[in-house]
Amino acid sequence: MGSRKPKDSWWSRSGYQLLLEKGPDLPTTQSRKEKVSPSLIFLFYIALSCGIGYGWGCLLFFLFENVYCDILFCCGCTWDWDGGWDHCNVHVPGLPHCPWCAATYPAVLATRLDWTTAAVYVAYFIFVQGKMISRLFWSAFWGFFVYGLVCAYAFKVATNYPFFLCFLFGKDNSTDFEAYAHRVE
Repeated sequence: MGSRKPKDSWWSRSGYQLLLEKGPDLPTTQSRKEKVSPSLIFLFYIALSCGIGYGWGCLLFFLFENVYCDILFCCGCTWDWDGGWDHCNVHVPGLPHCPWCAATYPAVLATRLDWTTAAVYVAYFIFVQGKMISRLFWSAFWGFFVYGLVCAYAFKVATNYPFFLCFLFGKDNSTDFEAYAHRVE
C-alpha cells in the first residue's frame, strides 16, 4: 500500500507544505545557485516562531499579570509601577483571598510555566496554519488571555472564590469587600 495524500485537505495548504512546494530561495555559502533544504528552513521558522511566541508570552505575562488578575478576580491588583498587588484583598484579613495572589509557590510556578508554554503552542499552530510569522504577536496575545481565563476559572473553582469577572456579572459580583464581609458575618 502506498502513502495516500488527501486532496484539498487542511494539510495541503499548510505552511510546511508551501515550503516544500515552492522552497525558499536562500543561497548557501558554497554557491548562489544552491538552495537550502526546505526542511532546514522549516525547522528554522519553527524555532523562530516558538522563540517569538515564547518571548511575547513572557512579555505579556510580566506586563499584564496583576491587571489581568484584578480583571478576573476583582481583587485590587494593579500595574506593577502603580503598586502591583499592594492593594490586593489577600492583605485584608477576614475576606476571601484572591486565588492567584494567595497561591502556593508550586501552583504559581506551574501556572506561569504553562502560561508561556501555551503561547508557544498557539504561535506554532498559527504559523503552520497561517503561513505568516507576523501573526505571532496576536497568537501569543490571545493565547495569553484565553489560557489565563481557563487557568483562572480552575483556580476559582478549586478555591471557591466568590468573585469572578465582575465587569461581566454586575454588582452581585462586585469588589465591595466591606459589604461582602458584612454579608458573611
